[in-house]
Amino acid sequence: MAEHVTEFVRDGTLTTKWGATTKTRQAYELKIYDTADPYSKKAGGKFEDFIRGKRNLFGRFERDAAKRLDVKRHRVFVVMPIQGDEYGPQGDRDVYLEFTARFSAIEDVLDEFECVAIRIDREAPKPVIFLASKESVIQPGTQTRVHFDIHQNVQFFANHDELRKKLRDVIEKNRDKLLEPDTASSLDLVAAIR
Repeated sequence: MAEHVTEFVRDGTLTTKWGATTKTRQAYELKIYDTADPYSKKAGGKFEDFIRGKRNLFGRFERDAAKRLDVKRHRVFVVMPIQGDEYGPQGDRDVYLEFTARFSAIEDVLDEFECVAIRIDREAPKPVIFLASKESVIQPGTQTRVHFDIHQNVQFFANHDELRKKLRDVIEKNRDKLLEPDTASSLDLVAAIR
């Protein structure tokens, strides 16, 4: 429990483990309740009813976690428009799933560098890494046109493996510049994927 609270206080993230898979994700709020038994959906009942009358103990754990804090995890802002529709027609669902898979690939690589990805859909400040698919997701077979300054170094990719490799390579090459310890966000990543 303490490690989850410390991580949340340190960088607003929570790391979960499901089998051999570990994922770190952005978290907005953490609540901790003292209950006799763990909550189970299978047992029935709403979570709100399960915690009714219980106090949120997060404040007490937060104070202890603040004492254990060490190095911050770098927050990486991934600028990627949310395209497609999870519940729309099949074509829209395919686009939505592709963009979600790309974000997961980016999250996996960034986790190797002790970074957490935060997906936003508008331009962020520099330093920036530009990534773009070689082909449009919406119109397969159509070359992606990038609307950035012609001098930008855009990393083009054809599949998720190439996306991971190119992102890993550019972070390794520019690690000192991108992941320098400072008080601001350390890296802004633009995934210009059409």
